[in-house]
Amino acid sequence: GNTPTNPDAPLINAGLTPITGTFKTAKDYFNGATSYFGTDQGGPQATPPNSCGKDFVVFLTNGLPSVTASGGSVTSQYQPGVPYAPQEVANAVDAVTDLNSGTRPVKTYVIGFALPEFTNNYFVTNPPNPLDRMAVAGGTTSASYANNLTALNSTFNTIFSSIIAQSGAAAAVAMTSGSVTAGGKIYQGQFNSSDWSGDMIAYNTDATTGAITTVAWQAGTVINSQNYDTGRKIITYKPSTASGIPFRWPANPASPSSTELDTSQTTALTSNPSLDGGNPSDTGANRLNYLRGQTGINGFRPRLISVLGDIVNSAPSYVGAPAFNYPDNLEAASYYAFRSAYSSRAPMIYVGANDGMLHGFDATTGQEKLAYVPSKVYPNLAQLTSPNYNHRYYADGSPTVVDTFYSGAWHTTLVASLGGGGQGLYALDVTNPSTFSEANAGSIVKWEYNDADLGYVYGQPSIVKLNTGQWAAVFSNGYNNSEADGTASTTGYAYLYIVDIGTGQLIKKISTKAGSVATPNALATPTLVDANGDGTVDYAYAGDLQGNMWKFDLCNANNQGVCASNTNGWAVAFGTSTTPLPLFTARDASNNPQPITSSAEVTRFYSGDGYQLFFGTGKYLENGDIATTGTQTFYSVWDKGLSPSTISGRSVLQEQTITTTTTVSGNEYRTTSSNAVAWDGLVPGGTMRGWYMDLPASGERVVSDPALYDNRVLFTTLIPNATACSGGGDGWLMELDSVTGAALGGATFDVDGNGVVNTDDNLGTPGVYASGVKKSSIPSAVRMQKNPGGPGGGSMNKWTSMSKKNTTTNTSLENELNSLPPIQNRSSWRQIFQ
Repeated sequence: GNTPTNPDAPLINAGLTPITGTFKTAKDYFNGATSYFGTDQGGPQATPPNSCGKDFVVFLTNGLPSVTASGGSVTSQYQPGVPYAPQEVANAVDAVTDLNSGTRPVKTYVIGFALPEFTNNYFVTNPPNPLDRMAVAGGTTSASYANNLTALNSTFNTIFSSIIAQSGAAAAVAMTSGSVTAGGKIYQGQFNSSDWSGDMIAYNTDATTGAITTVAWQAGTVINSQNYDTGRKIITYKPSTASGIPFRWPANPASPSSTELDTSQTTALTSNPSLDGGNPSDTGANRLNYLRGQTGINGFRPRLISVLGDIVNSAPSYVGAPAFNYPDNLEAASYYAFRSAYSSRAPMIYVGANDGMLHGFDATTGQEKLAYVPSKVYPNLAQLTSPNYNHRYYADGSPTVVDTFYSGAWHTTLVASLGGGGQGLYALDVTNPSTFSEANAGSIVKWEYNDADLGYVYGQPSIVKLNTGQWAAVFSNGYNNSEADGTASTTGYAYLYIVDIGTGQLIKKISTKAGSVATPNALATPTLVDANGDGTVDYAYAGDLQGNMWKFDLCNANNQGVCASNTNGWAVAFGTSTTPLPLFTARDASNNPQPITSSAEVTRFYSGDGYQLFFGTGKYLENGDIATTGTQTFYSVWDKGLSPSTISGRSVLQEQTITTTTTVSGNEYRTTSSNAVAWDGLVPGGTMRGWYMDLPASGERVVSDPALYDNRVLFTTLIPNATACSGGGDGWLMELDSVTGAALGGATFDVDGNGVVNTDDNLGTPGVYASGVKKSSIPSAVRMQKNPGGPGGGSMNKWTSMSKKNTTTNTSLENELNSLPPIQNRSSWRQIFQ
């Protein structure tokens, strides 16, 4: 026949409608009972692969049942005044119910198209609508309808977007503040692995309990409403001039101006036959507009859910009014005046995504106010438009945002790495969101940094003031720095980098001299300490892949304990410049090194002498890490201040153990030992320099940062699982006494689930309380939220993001409630920059 030229022309109803039998056939197909399928049905079919409970049928019909499941007549089923066969409709509903039940339930979407005129009448006048009944039985609430090609295409897009959205996962979490009463929102990045779209969701929370109440906004939806050309402010970095410029296609790519992309950047975006397959729409300009958010470009990868890319490893950062507790006279210009000037600035959420951009969202509305495309991601940007796109990382690092001082003025500065997206870091001035524009790109973008010994930096940079008077970004060398990328390390050593915050110029690079080109080493995220409370950093601690926990001296104090004002003596704190030594090396009971990939938590030792460090071991960076089963450990070690020395090994650490695993009300809990620690020089005959706890599950490890709160240390563990539908694995949330590693003396978790943590929350025996609770999917680092409390001390919500999205609540956050101590006093304080 002729090809229709009018998309709004009515579709034609064509007759036979075998609904019941069709649903029975679908049931057989998904359960593998297909050996009897004839050649007219495509012949025998294998059972579809395991889809982790994400099976769907989209059923398109031009009417109600006209034959039985076996093809027989339904004439005898008709009743006076009912223009369809009620019994066969009931049979069809039963078939849909059967399809959506059992060991492999299949959700059914129903579309009615080109329905006879009378059908619309009885649908309205004789509820319930028969097609709606089928949709309800299939788990999709109601049927959809279409009478022309445009409506049918729109309906299919809506349904397929819904299907894609139901197979997602979640990333990281941030809060407005440590107290629910001071902020009221929790922010979580998410990703959907079906089409690699992303979202940033803001949740409102209850002011008393801290529990999530409603969704305030979803940036993935908001950004779709922002015009790609006029509604978004996207900037980037021009390497040839080391400056920020608009992310726009040049008027003449062969001869760009000083505020346009370099030719190397436009070349990277230009048509690539291996990606486009000869698609005539695949030009560099179209690719750039696609990245800006334009949809509907012929031949490019569709984005049915959102133009926002997946947010996987980048933890969002909340930035409100300036709120650091700096003395007013810390610098030449008043910090109080800076705080006052920007006290009403719009609060923002900054997060990196794998669409090649760092995004800045208005924390109140979810609208994108700024996006930044780092120059290091350009070689791979073109892949994002390919219909055959295979996921990779781009701007996947977590931003750090701190108020800093340089060029005679205060600024709010953002520094982030690319995570697995590239070997480099960048800095932006985000002081005043009201001035964000593409025209101001030159003043917003401060610098980008790379170096031959720099690898993939996964941790967050720190931003601090140094004893030289400079403000700086401090970060590790990252992973695989000897990779053949054109600027490969010739040593493979692990390094600590210190870079000027205003200019991006290197201030100091300290080598551990541990590692090799064949087996490159890498520092985890460094933790920085201000030892004397003067606002400048004196020490840094960081672990590495070889299990070493390094201490770096950034003070070089004289005999009077005053730090030098230059960098000459900055070095690894132990050993010599030729042979640096770590404070401690983590090894299991068989003397195997245990890699450290997360940062250490650091606090003043309880006696006042030196510092106590808390860190876990384990690695989860490469595919091969999934199957590793070596024993990993959570450690706490004492770095003495008065008589500093290295720690020989676990022989001078007190062992704590996980003693039992108990199931209560469907949840698994751990109990742990309470062994006393005979501290070196503090207890008669004592030799201990810390404690440790081996993790008992096969493959269990610590890859996220621990947290300290009021003499408690909290950390999460990961137990990977490569099995399909596992959500990547599971893990535990642990909580212990921070000084000794012993079990806490009272109730820790809300075991009975009544919203109160008290002595009823035992594990079946009064006085026996949990030290850990198992999570059904991988938990992220714990975030704590203090709730109002009276004489009893109140409560604390412990939020973790989970690797497996909960489609019922559309969130993957999990919350554990626990008690706070009845009295919280502080006899002294010090400031630790992280």
